[in-house]
Amino acid sequence: MIFHSGRVKYESPQYCIDGLGNSTQTYNTSHLYLCVPVIWFSDHPEKHPIQIYLRWAEMLKARHGTSGIGVFPAYDMTKRGQSAVLTRTLSRYFPGIEICDCSQAISAGSGILSPNWLNLLDDEYLKALGGYDNVLKNLQGSNARIYKYDGGVIISASEHPQLCGNGEPLTVPEDYRIISRMLKPIRSEQLFGFWGVDTGHSLEWRERMD
Repeated sequence: MIFHSGRVKYESPQYCIDGLGNSTQTYNTSHLYLCVPVIWFSDHPEKHPIQIYLRWAEMLKARHGTSGIGVFPAYDMTKRGQSAVLTRTLSRYFPGIEICDCSQAISAGSGILSPNWLNLLDDEYLKALGGYDNVLKNLQGSNARIYKYDGGVIISASEHPQLCGNGEPLTVPEDYRIISRMLKPIRSEQLFGFWGVDTGHSLEWRERMD
């Protein structure tokens, strides 16, 4: 299921909702991506991304999710293939970038993927990390904040999303590194390639912030 603002089917849109699920498997996990231009939130200061994320998380009963500044593949398969190398380069220079390809969600299995600016965990994943108090303790001294909703929490790594540490390419934001190490026990270790990241480097991608 794809809804986007492009003029034609395969145009790369500014706005997009991309959903993936299996109607024949009642208890299988589905996936949902929402993409808006980076400047959208500055143009709509009354709509803070954390508040929107909290509302969607509670409404959808989400298990896990992330949010940050990212890149989204074109729906034209030729352009998608051509842009894979550029995506790989961007992700190497800017470790905080989010690759918004729903096919990587398939590789999550029973674990989560790599962290980003906003990190959603349901109560089950929160329990696997030792509970709310333990997570709060592990985040002491960092810029992270925890926001509760009915069914889980959203952890923000910092006040604003970051592409790299201290404005230096190839450098992981320290705020993201703290989150990544804390979430490592519940991270998926399944190999699965996706747009911009081949199978052999999929674990390296997920571990890039450790």
